Amino acid sequence: MKNLWPIALPPLMAVALFAQTSNEPTKSHCQWFIEPLIANWPLVAVAIIAIFVAWRTLRVMRESAERQLRAYVLPDNAGILDGTMLNPPQPARAYVPGVIMLIKNSGQTLPITL
Repeated sequence: MKNLWPIALPPLMAVALFAQTSNEPTKSHCQWFIEPLIANWPLVAVAIIAIFVAWRTLRVMRESAERQLRAYVLPDNAGILDGTMLNPPQPARAYVPGVIMLIKNSGQTLPITL
């Protein structure tokens, strides 16, 4: 196997050479997150409140949109007829009772484009 080092170093010296990464004191794995959080706690508190307000606003907007687009379908007119009262009249259905109901949409609905 070819030696990749230009200068032959003893194994312990090579490990010690690469073990030195920085002169900073060692920190715990959570300290990088906690220190800025403690230093900026007012900003964190405002951000948490803003997230809650935004979430609540979106929920209210969604509920309001559902209420606005709900269709209120109610019977407008109804009647019991026989075949001679239909338009066009159907003599074959004379004296056969039937029900006709007109339904009216009173709510706002989505526009339909064809």
